Order: sequence, then structure tokens, then C-alpha cells
Amino acid sequence: MDILSFMYFLYQGDEIWALGEMVAGTYAVDPATLRTLGPVRYANTLKGDLTTAHPTVLPNGDVINLLSVPGLGFTMYRQPYRTDRSGAILPERRRLAAVGHKRPLSPAWVHAFPSSVEHAVVPETPLYFNLGSLMLGHQTEHIFLDWVPTDGTRLHAVRLSDGVVKTFTCPAFFVFHWANAFEKTGADGRQLLCIDGAVYQDPTIVTHLYLDGVRAGPDKGSTLPPSHFMRLTLDLDAPDGSEVPGQWEHLIKEPASYGNFVEFPCVNPTKKGRGYQFAWTTCAVQPTNVNNALAKMDVVSGECLVWHEAGGVVGEPAFVPRPGAAAEDDGVVLSVITQPDGKAAMLVLDGQSHEEIARASLPYSLTNGFHGAFMTAK
Repeated sequence: MDILSFMYFLYQGDEIWALGEMVAGTYAVDPATLRTLGPVRYANTLKGDLTTAHPTVLPNGDVINLLSVPGLGFTMYRQPYRTDRSGAILPERRRLAAVGHKRPLSPAWVHAFPSSVEHAVVPETPLYFNLGSLMLGHQTEHIFLDWVPTDGTRLHAVRLSDGVVKTFTCPAFFVFHWANAFEKTGADGRQLLCIDGAVYQDPTIVTHLYLDGVRAGPDKGSTLPPSHFMRLTLDLDAPDGSEVPGQWEHLIKEPASYGNFVEFPCVNPTKKGRGYQFAWTTCAVQPTNVNNALAKMDVVSGECLVWHEAGGVVGEPAFVPRPGAAAEDDGVVLSVITQPDGKAAMLVLDGQSHEEIARASLPYSLTNGFHGAFMTAK
């Protein structure tokens, strides 16, 4: 049975890289012609065929990402930013830290991870690869994955300056996509790490993405499993192996205001890895089985604004700040949408009012893809 695929794009020097969840599936693209330049080959021999579709790009352009190998564990690495393709320079990955798998022969699936400027977190939730399913082709309850909530979740916080790892434990949860992470000092002077994301109680959303559900249309098929915009706070001064002392905190006062569903959160790129006030996400106007609305979340006031067009489907939002802007939400939100007539359009919302200010409509439809990216011309 078909499922939708994952792809993410980032600039590396004068190339665009298209990333999936296999290292061998990383391809370089010419941004001027969109011509495929070929697979990316790395200069070193860090082990790992599995990676994530969502690397973290640090303020200096360096990339942080994970590798995973059954039996060997996770490797977090830093990839220095490449300015161009001149000469025979190949991309280099420098190991930051190694973390063993809880279940070495059935590692946890990690699609994305939260990262601040100073720490990146490996979220080892109890959703494990079933290697027998992958090798023999039989389907598990979650495609080729097993959900074992009694294992709980391990959160491995890696200090980016020196690779020191501190592990925290907490009850099971599932996150596809994270919004942001940042450090702050608590009232008692303790150093805290906040991780914010679209949080599910279990991975039902994984099988919800079968194409059968998409083909059923936005008003039919299974209901979207609930997810909420939430924050978990880690005490960086606690001993290694500590249980997270608090619970997930709702960042919006009325989750029903975004239809009890949130996905693809993004923040102003200048606030990535730092304290912030606003996030932009997809959400739901119920009843629906797809993302059909866009939300602006204010994590300070706890309020949210929703844009919705009946009968339409929305894609991942991207916030683009206005050049020279002082206010965090001074800019535009871009989303490739499917209009009620089935044709695609690029929607432009005002970052502050969350109202539509422009739309570029196409005379045909586009695949309702997962991810989008805004890249400035070089």
C-alpha cells in the first residue's frame, strides 16, 4: 500500500540539497536550472544509512543531523557550511556524539529532532523499526514500525559545544515535527531547555497518511488524530538519567481554536533555537481528515488566529521576515495550497494580521506535498 513520502530541501553552498531519510537518497540540485546534479557523496566514513529528513541549520550555516545504524546506535554530527563547489572539496561530517539505541536490533524511528543554538535532542520515542517487516515485506500496525509505549521515551540532550550527552526519561509520546527549542534560566537559577512541537499521544498519524485516506477526500475517511502545540521543559542541571519532572504544557489556551490538530510548525528563522513568541502551523477546521487551515500561534498570550478556505487543503507554512524588520511577526507566511476547485496556488498571508494579501493561482493541480521551503536567490 502506498504512503506519502518525505523530502526536505536546504542550501549548501551553491547547491540545493534534497534530503530524505536515507543517506544514499540525498541529491544535489542546481538552483538556477533545477537540474539534478547527482547524489551527494561525503568525504568521511561515518557509519549510518538512516538519517532524518529535518536537519538543523545553525546561525553560521553549519548543519546538525543524525545517523542511525541497527546495533550501533545514533550518531549526531556537524557538517560545516559549504560556500561553493569549487575544486574537489566534498562535504565533511564531524561526529559530535554517539548514543546507544534502547533496542539495538530495532532502533527508534526519528523523523525530526528539536535543537536550540546550544543543544540538540535525540527524541528516542518507543516507535521502533520492525526489521522483519522491512526485510520480508509484511505490514505491521504502523506500516513497518512497532509502538511499545511501556518503554517510555528517552530524550538525549547533546551539548553542541563539546558533545556531552545528558539523557532524560518521560512517558511515551510521538512527534512528527518540532517547532523550536531554546534555553532559559529558571526562577531558582537552574538552566532549562524548552522543546516545543506538535505532540501526539501515539503514532496513529503515521498510518493516517496512507494514500487511501487522501483519495477519500478531505471530508471522508478517518478523522485526524489529535495533536497539540505543547512544550516540555528539561532541567539541564539535573543528573544524567533523570525523569523529566513536569508534564507537557499547552502553549495555546484553547486547543479547540486550532481544531485540536497542529502540524508543520515553523518560527521566524531569526528565532530558530532561541526564545520566541510566534509560530505558524497547519491546523484543522473540523470535520476534516487533512490539514485544511493555517494558524498563527502566540505562545506568550496563548491565543491563535486561523485562516481557512472551505473545501481547500493547505501545505506546510514558511515564514519569511521582511528585510529590516524589527517585529518578530513582520513578514509573510507562504503556503502552497490546493484550492476548492482542485487547482494549486501559492498563498501569501500577512505575518501580523494572518490575513490573505496575495495569491498566485495555477491552471492545474500540484501534488499535495508534505514540505516546503523558502530560499533566497543567490
